[in-house]
Formats: sequence, C-alpha cells, structure tokens
Amino acid sequence: MRLVAQPAVEGAAPAVADGAWLVGVARAVEAAGFDALAFEDHPAPPRRWIENGGHQAFDPFLAITYCAAVTQRIRLMPLLVVAPYRNPVLLAKSIATADVLSDGRLTVCAGVGYLRGEFAALGADFDERNARFDEAIDVVRRIWADDAFTYHGATFAAADVVSKPQPVQRPHPPIWIGGNSTLARERVARYGDGWAPLQTTAATSRMARTAGIDDDAALRRGIEDVRRLAEAAGRDPDAIDVAVTCLPERPSLAGLEPERDLDRLGTLADLGVTWCVVPMPVDGRVDIPAFVARYGDEVIRRLPAGLQHSSTID
Repeated sequence: MRLVAQPAVEGAAPAVADGAWLVGVARAVEAAGFDALAFEDHPAPPRRWIENGGHQAFDPFLAITYCAAVTQRIRLMPLLVVAPYRNPVLLAKSIATADVLSDGRLTVCAGVGYLRGEFAALGADFDERNARFDEAIDVVRRIWADDAFTYHGATFAAADVVSKPQPVQRPHPPIWIGGNSTLARERVARYGDGWAPLQTTAATSRMARTAGIDDDAALRRGIEDVRRLAEAAGRDPDAIDVAVTCLPERPSLAGLEPERDLDRLGTLADLGVTWCVVPMPVDGRVDIPAFVARYGDEVIRRLPAGLQHSSTID
C-alpha cells in the first residue's frame, strides 16, 4: 500500500498557506514516509460550492514544481487535473515541464470535472467535457512520440509543431483516470495506468455528477469490473493501480486514530486498492507538518509487513 498526502484549503478559511508553509509540508511528507504529495485542481470554484464544504487549491502544476525543488523521493501528483479546462497542448507542456523538473516523479490523475460554474468561468464547454477529455488524453499520449506533432482537434489545429522538453518518463508519466462512471472504467481498461474512483454518499454523487460508490462492496465491484475490462482489452489487470481517498479529514492532531487507520488500510488492500489518499485540511487549526510527522510514526512505520515497501520504511 502506498500513501498520498493531499492538503487542501477548506471552505472560506483565511489564507494560511504560502511558499514557506508548502516547503515545510513537502519536506515533512517525505520525511514521514509518504509516497506522494498531491494537489487538486480548482482554479475558479463557485462561492456556493466553497460554502457547502468545497475547498480552495493551488494551481497543481505550479505547486508540484515548487515541491519538486525541495524533495528527492516522493512522487508528485495533480489529483486530479480537470483536463477539459485546458488546451491539450498546454496541458501536455505542463505535464512535461513538471516531469522534467521533478526528475521523473510525476503521476498524472485526470478527470472530466463536474462544477458547471467553474467550466463557465474558464470558458470551457461543460456539455462537451467528455469529448474534450478524450481529446486531451489523446494529445498527451501522442505529442512526444515524434519530433514534430500534427493534430486537428475540435477547437485547435497543431500543424507540425515541436513540444520540448519531453518528459523524463517515457513514453509519458503514468496516467490515472478519475471518476466512477462506466466510461471512466472503460478508459482505464483501454489505456490508464490507474483508476481513482471517488467513494461517495448519495448527496456527493449528485453534486459530483457521478455514479455512486458508497460502500466497500461497490468499490470491490468497480475494481473487479476494471480488471475484467482490462483483461478483455489484452492488458495485465494487475498492472493497473487503484487509488482511493479512504481516510476521513481530521480537524486536529487529536483526531488521529492509528488503529482505525491501520485497520482501514488493510481492508482496502484486500479489496485491491494500491494507493490510499490521506486528505489534510488546511484551515489554520491544524499544524500540518506536526500531523504528518505523527502520522508517519504512528501509522506508516507500523504498517503490517504485507503492506510495507522500501520507499516508506526507514
């Protein structure tokens, strides 16, 4: 089991995160034994969404490259980047730049998005988001294959353009697909390196405009479906990662319950989950580096032998 730390500024809280804070978090995450640090993608979230439990976020690619400069081991992730928000060629440039500047430590998790107001603010077509997503991923997977790139897209035409530098990881960094839908699972089976479903309540499913995965039985069925589809596509189903946000957000250091967390990690591993995302609320009440250090001592270093691997154990 690999663990991802994911900080996010909650609600309408005052700004508490700056460059020095982010450096401290990145170094603490690496020292604690986490395997990755992840950032969400919300460039223009609607106020109503924020006031009803949403969160603010750094630009994920800028945050990733900032953290890359002060870490050596952990992987860095946009989790997830909303691909339809961006021109596909610009998205490919951000991915390649982040991979180069992190010395090949980038993992890309991409999704179609669900906030209609955010699409509108960015001038992106909400109703065409699935088609735009497929186009973006197609470009990302092809643009570095040759010295010059030609592509006629729905909203752009790239004629014999050159996109350098190429990413360190070849042919491209790992691409995980976010989302619960049948279409998301089919994408994973065809070309994804991982699947990042969202465990949701009925209300959250409606808000996120996605199929519900509200218990472990539903998660197991989804994982089994991805494996079945991948095998039918001629791919090795065991080579596909599954990443789940599985631990509740905690408002204080006192909220850490190591035994419960270790139990939960074991359960998820049995279901076929390979990466677990640990959300960390940034609202001024939590000393994130202290929380991270304690999590490393009381959870990561106590992982059962079957869940350990070399990057998390001293």
